Amino acid sequence: IIFFLGTLIITRFTNLFISPDETANFFFARVFSQTGSFRVFDSANEIFSGALHPRSIITDGAFLLPGSFFGLAFLYGIVAFFLGTQSLYFLTTIFAILAAMAWGKLLTQWFSKSVAIISAFLLLFHPAFWYYSARGFMPNVLFVSFLILGIYVLFERPLLFHLRRCANRVGTLKHFQKDADLVGFGLCFGFALL
Repeated sequence: IIFFLGTLIITRFTNLFISPDETANFFFARVFSQTGSFRVFDSANEIFSGALHPRSIITDGAFLLPGSFFGLAFLYGIVAFFLGTQSLYFLTTIFAILAAMAWGKLLTQWFSKSVAIISAFLLLFHPAFWYYSARGFMPNVLFVSFLILGIYVLFERPLLFHLRRCANRVGTLKHFQKDADLVGFGLCFGFALL
């Protein structure tokens, strides 16, 4: 709760951001959620043959396209389609909290519970992790969070445990049980790479 509220203090809830990378990611996430495409027509580029574009944006003739961090705009655009544009401001912070919880749980395999809890808190309140969680349209914390979540799923196998309980009740998930965590690991690492 302290981490979440702490990031809200320095989060900017506007369409204007400190970095052109953040601005481009927010812009394309919003465009993708509304249109299902990243191509945005820019009439000024019709005249200047695509020579006008800010950082992190490339042009294809008169169309603007994302130039970097494509995965963040893609993933957040999908979430914004279902939850609305306002949800975008909280996503990186939520992923950071999930990653810290996974980090703590993962460390309990090798260290004592107190060391794992302290390590999770140290991760959350590391200045860079905290700052870039508040700057939610930069890919740094999202990348690290997906790496941690992927490693957690690979070693802890949480889906296997939950699917076993469901399969005992339903009986139809038995063939998917053993591979579910590998799929979860692949999705997390795939999102990190994207």
